[in-house]
Amino acid sequence: MALVTITAALRIAAASQLLLVVTLLLRDHRRSRITAASALLVACVVCYLLLPFVQQPGIAPIVGQLASLGALAVPFAFWLAARLYFDDSFRPTFRQNAVLLGLLATRALVLPWRLAAAGIAIAVVADGLRRIHAGASTDLLLSRLRLRSVVLLGTGTYALMVLVAEATLERGSLASGALSAANDIGLFLLVGAISIAILRVEPDLVRTNLRRDALANPPTILEKKLDRLVEEEQVFKIEGLTIGALAERLGEREYKVRQLINARLGFRNFGAFLSHFRVREACKLLADPAQRHLGVAEIAYGFGYSSLGPFNRAFKEIVGQTPTDYRKDALARAMLADSRISEVSFKNS
Repeated sequence: MALVTITAALRIAAASQLLLVVTLLLRDHRRSRITAASALLVACVVCYLLLPFVQQPGIAPIVGQLASLGALAVPFAFWLAARLYFDDSFRPTFRQNAVLLGLLATRALVLPWRLAAAGIAIAVVADGLRRIHAGASTDLLLSRLRLRSVVLLGTGTYALMVLVAEATLERGSLASGALSAANDIGLFLLVGAISIAILRVEPDLVRTNLRRDALANPPTILEKKLDRLVEEEQVFKIEGLTIGALAERLGEREYKVRQLINARLGFRNFGAFLSHFRVREACKLLADPAQRHLGVAEIAYGFGYSSLGPFNRAFKEIVGQTPTDYRKDALARAMLADSRISEVSFKNS
């Protein structure tokens, strides 16, 4: 009985921690979609934590049903929050939302078959973890980079272990009871660690402007070396260039290069840093009438892209047009300017 009381108190304490965190985030960054994703995830986890209490006699059945739905949705809210937190270019599409809702509905329908229900959840969590891990190599936000490790080693691994255990252990057994107690204690500790990490990294995630204190300082030796590599040597043209390879060329530690590109230049992702300069130089070629013989694919390959698709997506995201449309408009403007110059010259002759 004492253990039950302690674990119940830990669940309530963990839920209270999460609600406090999301209250602070909504107070300071309520317009951020990242905060909205945090709030959704917190709501689902709180449902999971409080589910044993709202399923007691005397509680309205609708409350228990809503809490059950929220608890079932934890893996899907985790996937969505992970994408929004760790992928700056991610924008949830109608199709992705429909797939998530479809998977949630499927999990609810197959709930009596524990292995099937847990399998769906495990697949969703595993995909979220895979994406978090894949983006670590290009992340320039050091605070978010540390959060990746916390989430990967803590939340993700823990969630997978619990899902596997719930799918394989018989409910009501001695092992199941021990797992439940360990689960409650682990959740309390994990929620505390994640709450602190999120509160530290959230301001960096919602910041959109360059840091004024960094811009006010004169360029450092490292920044001058980076500027020379970018502007003179055009290092961004190297296909498959990584932050580690760039740091090696600069003769500096990788974390300092990440810090410089983020704090001084305002980029939060190494891919965005490369795309900025690649697209900038590509615009010059596309707008030059003397270079009209170059195909768009040839230009893309010349600036380090291995295929045309990523170049087109990066170009449209930055410029707002496809490379083909941009070239058409730029050459049309150039022809119009040339005709006006010719007309003025004719009138003056």
